[in-house]
Amino acid sequence: MSWWMHVMPLHRLAGADDWAWVTSADESRGVPDVPPPPVLLPTAAQVVDALRTGGGHGSAWFRVPGLELPDCPPQCTRVGCLGEVTLHTADRPAAVTTSDDRVASVGFRGPEPATVLCVVRELTVVGGAQLICDDAADTVFVVWPGEPLDDLTTSWPW
Repeated sequence: MSWWMHVMPLHRLAGADDWAWVTSADESRGVPDVPPPPVLLPTAAQVVDALRTGGGHGSAWFRVPGLELPDCPPQCTRVGCLGEVTLHTADRPAAVTTSDDRVASVGFRGPEPATVLCVVRELTVVGGAQLICDDAADTVFVVWPGEPLDDLTTSWPW
C-alpha cells in the first residue's frame, strides 16, 4: 500500500466546499478563520529549487527539461527522502511540462515526513501558506512563511 502526502497553497482551498473540509478536519494546526488572499503560484523551477534547498532527494515523477531532483543515494537511509514526487498545475490535472508552469500541488509518495516538513517551509517562501495532508485527509497542517522549524515539529502529526 502506498502512502501519500499532499501539499498545496492554502489560498487554493478558499472555495466553500474546500474551506468547509479544511476547517472541519479531525485534527488541524495553523488553519485561520478565513482563507488567506491569493498569491501567485510558484513555477516548477521555484518548486524544484525549494525541494533541493529543503534538503530533499527522491524520484521525480515529472519530466521537465532542465529540472532535476537529486536522486536517492544508492544506500538511501530515508533521511532526506521525499519518495516519488509529482508536480501538478492548476489549469489541468496533468503533471507540469515546462519550468515556467505554475504548480498548484505537490505529491510525495512514500516520503520521510520530517523531510516533507523542511521542504514545505521552503515552499512557503515562493507560494505562501501551505496545507499538508495525507491520504486519509482527516488531518490538515498549515505552515506559514517564516515559522521556525522548532515550533512546527512540536505539533507535526506525522
